[in-house]
Amino acid sequence: EEDAISKLPEDLLCHILSFLPTKEAASTSALSKRWRNLFILLDSLDLDDTIFLAYKRHARRCERTTFMEFVNRVRGLQSNSPLTKFSLRCHRGVDEDLVNDWVLKALRRGATDLGLGCGKIGLFDRLTRGDLIFTKLQTLHLYSIPLGYRGTVLALFLSKCPVLEDACIDLHTRGDPGTFLAFNTPNLVYLNYSDSIPRNYPLVKMDALVEARLDVGLSKRHMRVRDSYNRHRVRMDATKLIMGIQNVQTLGLSSVTLQVLSFLGETVPVFHNLNRLSIESNDKGGWHLLLLLLIKSPNLHTLVFHGLNHMLTDGFSDGISPFASSSSLCLSSCPVKILKILEFGATPAEMSLVGHLLNKLPLLEQVIIVSSEEDDEDFDLFAVSEALEMAPRASQNCKLQLC
Repeated sequence: EEDAISKLPEDLLCHILSFLPTKEAASTSALSKRWRNLFILLDSLDLDDTIFLAYKRHARRCERTTFMEFVNRVRGLQSNSPLTKFSLRCHRGVDEDLVNDWVLKALRRGATDLGLGCGKIGLFDRLTRGDLIFTKLQTLHLYSIPLGYRGTVLALFLSKCPVLEDACIDLHTRGDPGTFLAFNTPNLVYLNYSDSIPRNYPLVKMDALVEARLDVGLSKRHMRVRDSYNRHRVRMDATKLIMGIQNVQTLGLSSVTLQVLSFLGETVPVFHNLNRLSIESNDKGGWHLLLLLLIKSPNLHTLVFHGLNHMLTDGFSDGISPFASSSSLCLSSCPVKILKILEFGATPAEMSLVGHLLNKLPLLEQVIIVSSEEDDEDFDLFAVSEALEMAPRASQNCKLQLC
């Protein structure tokens, strides 16, 4: 039979191969001399040592060695050919010097997209030596990187990426926060940042930032101090981080980040450009500062809740505790036009809260409510829709959509 795939243009075949893990893409080089040359031309590498490991809790040393040998063979084949994307996931047992060498070589080959998930392996030391500047790196993804007290190294690396625009940074330091972390990234447009709050952010320079998602919370150490009723002794300060993102247009906050905001109080800045706010919720965190955040977002257009579960406070049991004080009158000046509620369970507390928002937000044009994905025989979509349609509304132009 005619081999239609092999007759495709080389650039199209390379594009197809770029979607495969590098180990699978490399296996095509055994098909023919043409396919071997195609692999050499590949400008995207996706290296993951779990593909080489047996399905055992503790991987054997020989399997780690096999992975290291494979990566070195790939490097040898491709030599100094241009590289656009480099993704590396590896775990303890892979030589640390080799890992740093692979990353450095990828950046020197011109990688614009770098993804790293290297478990307990130390990174960035060699990348920050001397006068190295990575002028082509635009996208950075860090997966569960355990920096601990070495945030200075990451801060220095970020400062050496002058055109960085997109950063997803997950620092695995929930139990051991770093001393500080700086963001000297003036061209950053998008930030997804997950970490425990360090003692301080000495520099946060993100003038071009348009969208941010923060999942920054108290470390286990912070929580122990807080729970011992020594709240004033919690040594962390997120003030400069929050001030540094105040020009964003789109902002997503996890439930633990809302708790961190409670330490800022009235020092929360005004978000003049914010038009979309997304709030994640759980039943272990309160929404003490949510009302203040709404007040300080004068141009907010869209408000999204990922669930309405929250810790009821101040003795209220009807679900509207975040808005129940006399200051909730400020909701009458809230500019929100679109309200979206996801994972809605139609509990009495949730129904009460939605009714309260319908009754207080004067400029609402559309309310979209998406029921929880969990199968619930007691959830009556028609009855819930009818009850909410009957609820008083501050805006006569508000349309309700329940699905």
